Amino acid sequence: MKSERFECFVTLADKPKVAETVGKNILYADLYVPKALNDTFQANKTGLTDISLGKTMYDDGFAVLKKDLGKEFDGIYAEWLKSSAYKDFPNSESVNLYDLKAAMKGKKITKENLEEAAFKTFTGSWAKSKGFTKAVVVSDPKVYENIDDNINLLKQLEVIFIK
Repeated sequence: MKSERFECFVTLADKPKVAETVGKNILYADLYVPKALNDTFQANKTGLTDISLGKTMYDDGFAVLKKDLGKEFDGIYAEWLKSSAYKDFPNSESVNLYDLKAAMKGKKITKENLEEAAFKTFTGSWAKSKGFTKAVVVSDPKVYENIDDNINLLKQLEVIFIK
């Protein structure tokens, strides 16, 4: 079961259904850290500088892939989901989707507001620290336009962070 396994990879996005990734060097990281592992990690870092397992993996993957690529990335792709794979997390959502929804509370659901809220997520904050200062929602608008301004009904969002 995925919730019991530690899975992660950092690669170039290969998302033909997302036109903005085709022919570009878009970083894609899928970091699945089980809640129990993250809780254990957090409990045992007493006295250490505030370091995060996810941030460490993002930073290392970014550096290695950028070196292999030999040039700067065109962007950073993020896909945030509600899924049974996240059963141990609040609302069975990825941490980023959960944070995005919190940032959207009380706001009208528009592409622009979603793009602004994307920077309130772990991935958005991390991307901004790497110089990617613009978020572009690349999900089909049907994903967010037909949920009657109830952000809790959002089940998936795809975003690309660019410079």
